[in-house]
Amino acid sequence: MQILTNHIGYSLHGDKYAVIVSNNDRLIGTPVALISLPPLKGTGTFSSEDKAASSSGDRHFNDATEGAQNFTGTGTLTHGTDTVVRGTDTAPLDNVVAQFELHQGTQLNNWQMGTAYTLDFSAFEHRGRYQLVLLTETPVYSHPFEVRDNCLFHTTFSDLLHYFKSQRCSGIYEHADQHAKVFGSDERVDVSGGWYDASGDVSKYLSHLSYANYFNPQQIPLLAWGLADLTSQFSSDTLPAFMRTRLADEAKHGADFLLRMQDPSGFFYMTVFDQWSKDPERRTLCAYATQDGVMSEAYQAGFRQGGGIAIAALAAANRSPLCADPDQQARYLDAAIRGYWHLVEHNHQYLDDGEPNIIDETCALLAACELHHATRQSTEEQSTGDSHAYLMGQAPLGSGDRHISANGDCPFLSEARGWMKKLVARQRSDETCQYYWSANTDGNRPFYHAADAGLPGLVLIRYLDVETDPSHQAIAQTALERACQFELNLTQTADNPFAYPRQYVKPVDGVKQVRHFIPHHNETGYWWQGENARLVSLATFACHATRHIQDDALNAALHTFSQRALNWILGLNPFDICMLDGHGHNNPDYLPHLGFFNAKGGICNGITAGMEDETQIAFNPAPYCDDMAQNWRWGEQWLPHASWFMLAISAQTLVGNGHSNKENA
Repeated sequence: MQILTNHIGYSLHGDKYAVIVSNNDRLIGTPVALISLPPLKGTGTFSSEDKAASSSGDRHFNDATEGAQNFTGTGTLTHGTDTVVRGTDTAPLDNVVAQFELHQGTQLNNWQMGTAYTLDFSAFEHRGRYQLVLLTETPVYSHPFEVRDNCLFHTTFSDLLHYFKSQRCSGIYEHADQHAKVFGSDERVDVSGGWYDASGDVSKYLSHLSYANYFNPQQIPLLAWGLADLTSQFSSDTLPAFMRTRLADEAKHGADFLLRMQDPSGFFYMTVFDQWSKDPERRTLCAYATQDGVMSEAYQAGFRQGGGIAIAALAAANRSPLCADPDQQARYLDAAIRGYWHLVEHNHQYLDDGEPNIIDETCALLAACELHHATRQSTEEQSTGDSHAYLMGQAPLGSGDRHISANGDCPFLSEARGWMKKLVARQRSDETCQYYWSANTDGNRPFYHAADAGLPGLVLIRYLDVETDPSHQAIAQTALERACQFELNLTQTADNPFAYPRQYVKPVDGVKQVRHFIPHHNETGYWWQGENARLVSLATFACHATRHIQDDALNAALHTFSQRALNWILGLNPFDICMLDGHGHNNPDYLPHLGFFNAKGGICNGITAGMEDETQIAFNPAPYCDDMAQNWRWGEQWLPHASWFMLAISAQTLVGNGHSNKENA
């Protein structure tokens, strides 16, 4: 028997949720107490709300009202053995501040977890440090957790920045990358900088899996874009000055790397790859295919292969007041514009199947939106014909000469409208799902993605942030609301007690179906892993969507969806593991005995479908945990997980504080 919670905690006025798992299916009506724990001393906070509530400045304090309060929970299901699990630092039961009751539980047969009872205690809104206790004959305790303003952001954001900085390319690999080989030629290129990809991979990726067409993840460019965008979103009221300095420093590191990854002709190199050898002499600018790491000279990155988000990142860095000096910011914009028009002309040539799909349109739309934002803000000087030629990619930029087009209308808004319409046309319906995203033109292959499932919806939101025409706004608004409802419909079912965001998938040679996890038999031939990046991409999308949706009930459902996706990563999962290293309990390792350690602030791949039976679940199961061809799927950290997590917790804070990107668009 076990009480599963978010190990870190919950925002003061946000969704609060727990799952009780047991082989006992007769726990209906069993009381669950919320008990207050003593504060932890000397941990500090940069939350002004928390400081105001705590005269000592300690991060943990309790303001719960005295006396028990009766609330009610709701019931569903899970798996587990009836072993009593006690959290650490258990408190006496005379510290009860609220009490709840369990309702009907549910069973997930193939997850082999017995019965799961869900508990929603969102009505409890008092700062402090707490535990839940199931009041059976022998009490069962949860791990301690916090309730505080913007809990996840204030607890983890600094550690994420430390993680990114720890993953910067350095030493022998940085030296090698100053003269990196270009596959199939004698050319050498300086592509120093950037970040390592994973616990066991010191290569650097804009993207990979291009040969599979539908699976390209956005890797370094996603982080570079997120960092650059946040530098202009956070104010001194949200982040202390030195935190903003650290954020800007990391953003500049990413943007400068992307400059070096761009060829003078305009394309971006896709990967700096060593075939997982860790040998600096084998680091090569290339593309590669399959688990054998077969290199090729198809290294030009199309929109979906990292090029689109690289353009967006450089445009965002240009408009950031903290990223660089004006001359460097001008170089960012020059590179972004040159890269965009290059891909408008050549994208189809760089794609393995020659056919743009939903990922191209998503990434191109974000690029156009960021370019519109950056160039529209550069209106201080008189518009000229030369500036129009520059924006159309027909003229070089002199240092500091940033202009809009001669007629006062930036061409990138027209570009964004075209990409938006192509993206919206990807929404399809069939007898199973309404308004799912289709990866291809005929709708027979749903878009599903282990890392970036929330990106199409998030980019629609970014488009709405910059669009001014009501007719175009209406098209995107309708598509956004449909995308939100599609995700909620998949997830809000009785047989999903953990509120895990489900997905509409199609295995190779299979039929379209709703599943928790991506199918093992997919177009890559080998690549499937835990989907923590997918979860937090959806959490980011859902949270930002509330800025453009007026329906209070839909907004409440989206905030709940967003928080519960984060909960899974932070301990509220069947394995009771917090997958953000350095926080919570039972942090997974990767392969420390081989020297591949996970880093504090990083997030591992996560939980997958079962190895033999994909209706089951798995995390590092024997004997695969000892198989180097398999064990990376679960415990290895990967850069996009932390990148998306940063965006998700930032979205919670910015949206919760009433921030709107329209103010900066």
